[in-house]
Amino acid sequence: MEPISIKIEYWTYPDGTMTGVEPTGIEDFRSKLQNNYASLVKGTSGECGGLYDLAIHITSAISLRDVVSAILGGVAYDIVKLGTQSLFLRPFIEAIKELKQKNKEEHLEIETIRFSFQDTEVYIKNLRNIPAIDSLGDIFAKLATSYESLSGRNSETPYEIHIPILNDKDCTFCQFRSPLEFDETLVPFEANDYLKYWGIVYNLDTPSSVYDAESKLMLNMPFLSEEEYWCKEDSNSNE
Repeated sequence: MEPISIKIEYWTYPDGTMTGVEPTGIEDFRSKLQNNYASLVKGTSGECGGLYDLAIHITSAISLRDVVSAILGGVAYDIVKLGTQSLFLRPFIEAIKELKQKNKEEHLEIETIRFSFQDTEVYIKNLRNIPAIDSLGDIFAKLATSYESLSGRNSETPYEIHIPILNDKDCTFCQFRSPLEFDETLVPFEANDYLKYWGIVYNLDTPSSVYDAESKLMLNMPFLSEEEYWCKEDSNSNE
């Protein structure tokens, strides 16, 4: 078993039970993950949006610095192993793609993927028409080539990296923000949108920053999370 834990949560169609109507093939998916990782796959019944949208949290004791170093050394991002530490994701990726295929008509999708490394939290938010799971290779390759330029003014390591951040030029109260689950205006997306702008947080006491991943430059501008965006939008609407 790999030294990685994977937690997956999602909403299901209500049928009077606690778990609701589960996605097709979910038990086989659970078994495949349990054969390789410490894992929890949990559905909750609920009348809400985001049905079968998976929130995935992957935890590893390996550092992001070691992961990007291995990738720069020629190791594929999904089979990184350093002694007893690893980011061996290939069985997970194969299983999740198979689950998506079995639930094509139900539009099962990943909403967010959170990686908790020893040194950094990486949040990847799905762009609706460009699945994040299909872009992980490009994202990690870009992280590897950009990592050194992500350091703060005092050479501090990013505490959080948010991928992607959108450049909303029509917004009157913020230029940069996270993608929106509902009422997103900047559609359709392209695969390269994962690689344009990222949000960086160095610690909880300092403002966020936007990183231009194409130019490898830190912009002196903050970004809004989805929650912050809607709070600001509601506040402006009430004025």
